[in-house]
Amino acid sequence: MKYKYLSLFTISLLTLCACGDDNSGYSLHTELQVNYLKDGVSSFTKYVDGQTDNSKPAPYKVDLSDIASGAIVKTFEGYKEIDSYTYSNGDNSYDLYNLKIGTNYKTTISVNGEVIKTTEFKTENVAPRNLYVDGVTNCRDLGGWKIGKKNRVKQGLIYRTAKYNEDETTDLLISEAGINTMKSTLGVKTEIDLRKTSDNENGGLTSSVLGSEVTYISYPLASSGNILTLNKTKLKGIFDIFGDQKNYPIAFHCSIGTDRTGLIAFLINGLLGVSKDDLYRDYAFSNFGLIHGVRTIKTIDGYIETIELSSGNSLSEKIFNYLTSVGVSATTLNNIIDIMVEKI
Repeated sequence: MKYKYLSLFTISLLTLCACGDDNSGYSLHTELQVNYLKDGVSSFTKYVDGQTDNSKPAPYKVDLSDIASGAIVKTFEGYKEIDSYTYSNGDNSYDLYNLKIGTNYKTTISVNGEVIKTTEFKTENVAPRNLYVDGVTNCRDLGGWKIGKKNRVKQGLIYRTAKYNEDETTDLLISEAGINTMKSTLGVKTEIDLRKTSDNENGGLTSSVLGSEVTYISYPLASSGNILTLNKTKLKGIFDIFGDQKNYPIAFHCSIGTDRTGLIAFLINGLLGVSKDDLYRDYAFSNFGLIHGVRTIKTIDGYIETIELSSGNSLSEKIFNYLTSVGVSATTLNNIIDIMVEKI
């Protein structure tokens, strides 16, 4: 049997150094997303209107041209195997989704146990790390955002998404493939549902649609007006969940993953030291999801105006002090910082 790649290790090196502020590498954003990320924070109306789902990432395409049926494609992050795919004739490439940003990867292609091709590459270090979860819109990792020049928010620990079932019913939106992504690829252990229960918005759920092994926590938040001030007495319970490392990885959502979800994302990443511009950018990025309308960054203005009344020399310190003023312990907040901050 003949193959295009005859040597034991035909190595295709795409060793793209993207350390620190170097943003070179393989982009995981679509062309539409790239254009927005290069433009002003409020420019999203030039690209999207919230009426179609443009939130999914671009895949890394593994070249399978001239590869025999039955070849096994494996992907590694460091020494950890994160994906395995058996090729059957018909496609010239295999799409890898949900890779981390600014991270080194390797793919191998094997035939009859012999590695015939190895490719090494690094993904571009540009947030957000948006995610592909089949059946769910507006999904992304809170991680990947830079904190100054030396640190960033750790990826793979907290995910913000839209709902997995239709409001007011138990009818699923997320597919079996999407559930597998949440559990197997993203490793979700805890689901926090911010939808209201008083009007059955969450469909009366008492357990996670992702499966019995995922802990389901219903924590309803009010959704009309300044969501920060409306829900300040509820923040302690939510942050206590994030303050306990055994709950990670955690996925949290409301209905469309924009307003209530956006508040919690703003508070967590703001606490960790993500810049105001990036906090605005992350909130505005929800407009790439199917959210049936447009959300402007004026919402974040309202949160910042409230936070600015607290003491502190930075937005991070002021969020810390605001949260302690509404009952969240300093220990809990420091635990979140320890869990979520990593050096670049």
